[in-house]
Parts: sequence; structure tokens; C-alpha cells
Amino acid sequence: MKNAENNLDTIIGEHTKFNGEIHSEGGVRIDGEVEGKIHCDGFLLIGEKANIKADIQSCEAIVSGRIEGNITIEKKLELKSSAFINGDIIAKVLSMESGTQISGKCSIRQVDTPKSKEK
Repeated sequence: MKNAENNLDTIIGEHTKFNGEIHSEGGVRIDGEVEGKIHCDGFLLIGEKANIKADIQSCEAIVSGRIEGNITIEKKLELKSSAFINGDIIAKVLSMESGTQISGKCSIRQVDTPKSKEK
């Protein structure tokens, strides 16, 4: 996923608070606070200091921060050792480092999205 990290269109910085819905066709990096909904057709990177209270949908993601909400990832979700998830996870592929904390259900399966139904 290193190449995807280079294609970030939007960055929400560490000292930024955002309340609302994020819809992006490109990559998004979040290091601050977000409350609402996140829909990212590209790559999503959640930094270690990020604090998110939102349901998340993305193609691929790496999470190092804190998320309270459900996560649906079309391809691969990578959880770093500093990640804390309070919510349900659905992903086609899930990898996690030792130390990751999850409070919720995990489903490893194909994600049904409007795009996948068109194909």
C-alpha cells in the first residue's frame, strides 16, 4: 500500500477538528479529529494521533489511531499496533499488528458496494 500513500488528495492535520461528511474519490490522510461519516473511494490513512467518531467506507486503509464507528473496507485493511477500534469491521483482507485493540465484530469477506454490483 506504499504507492497508495503517495496519492493523498486530502490531509486533515493533527490540530484540526472536522464535523460532517467526507466524500473523496482520491486518497485521504487524517491526523486530527473527525466526527460524522467518511467515504473514500481511494486510500485512507488514519494517523496515530487521529481520533475518529465516524462510520468509514474505503477501498483500502491503514489505521494507527482511534476509531469509534463501523469500518467497511473493499480491499485491504491494515491495523497498526497503536490502533484502537470500537465498532464492527468488514474487510476483504485484514492484517493487524500485535497490540491492536478491537471491541466489535470482524467479518473477513467480499464487501458489497455499488461499484462491485455494477461489474
